[in-house]
Amino acid sequence: MKYRLPMLLDGASQNEQSEAAEPPSTRLAEVFRQDIRSGARVLFLRIPTEYYPLDEESGENFRKIAAEYAEAARKAIAEENAECPIAGVISPVTADDEDELSFMKLVDIYTDAAAAFAEVGCDIISAEEMGYMEECRAAVIGGRKTALPVWVTVTSDSEGMTMPDCADTSVFACLLVLQELGAEAFGIQDVPCCADAAEVLGELKEFAKIPLIARPNALADFDSERVLSPDEFAENLRLFTDSGAEILGGHNLSCEYIEKAEKIVGEKGIIRFGRERAEGDELLLANRRQVFFLSPDSIESSPYLECSLDMSDELLELEDTNFDVIAVELYSSDDAYHFARNASMANLPVMFRSDDEMALKAALLCYQGRAMIDRNCSVDEDRLHRIAGKYGAVVY
Repeated sequence: MKYRLPMLLDGASQNEQSEAAEPPSTRLAEVFRQDIRSGARVLFLRIPTEYYPLDEESGENFRKIAAEYAEAARKAIAEENAECPIAGVISPVTADDEDELSFMKLVDIYTDAAAAFAEVGCDIISAEEMGYMEECRAAVIGGRKTALPVWVTVTSDSEGMTMPDCADTSVFACLLVLQELGAEAFGIQDVPCCADAAEVLGELKEFAKIPLIARPNALADFDSERVLSPDEFAENLRLFTDSGAEILGGHNLSCEYIEKAEKIVGEKGIIRFGRERAEGDELLLANRRQVFFLSPDSIESSPYLECSLDMSDELLELEDTNFDVIAVELYSSDDAYHFARNASMANLPVMFRSDDEMALKAALLCYQGRAMIDRNCSVDEDRLHRIAGKYGAVVY
């Protein structure tokens, strides 16, 4: 999908939409109309996570709700004679019993949610306010099955790490991993509208192959509870456009904020249809915590590790070596899942080698980063490149 950039997004929160969706549902169309009148050029369908498709019964209910939201959005677009894409929103979801959902369960949930949004005519899948690399990757993997463009926004602190702190995930690593996995836009959301937050985005600009998104809240900075006025918010939004943001909006803000923001976005006066970044001499890999810059001609890999249920000691021992990459041998899909259970202990980038195509795919699917694939295996090299492309990996 080609975008006319810069682009202004809506500001209606999930709570506003869910309250307006209660009978009479005509109120929901009015929320969308207000967004359009304020200058929004994309409408977002934000369904509360308690309705997410966790099983067959809830899946059917989710599709019904998605259809109601989509109908209200199309009604508002028609009445305002507007041209607005409709985005189905994927949000972080937790299990009812507060246990951690497995990565594959997240993929299933987001796949079903994205399929429901596609069925009701959405143009974009938007994963919002993500904090964990697992959530981001699951959303892109699930969303891309619809063939719709997938956007991702993450929360961030002033140091460029996602929130909550326990996510232990770098915003820069998210950009690198997700754009190689197939995301079509990436950015930050629910951050203060201030210079520190804009700097986090600005550090991504050089490496972004896809448009950058900025959706700040109205707080003045990370350490303050002072709320900016609509005029102050709009003025500070220039910091994000100067840092490379081409898709902008607010986080849970009223229409007054979006109206002011529309003037700032309109000032840029540029039209972009995607972009390509020239690859440098460095090879970029990532785990959830950081990005690694490697010279392809001088990579030193560890001896190949064989996978087991507990690999923590072997992985930690490699921290005190001069190796650039952890080399992992995969004999079966079980090895892939064993490594995935231990991967958080790996503080270096990873290279997989396997003669078993299914094992290689399983490892790349479950690895929360950007990995390398050793071409010295029995899998056909053309096939290796297709697998690498699907999972955002690099054949070496």
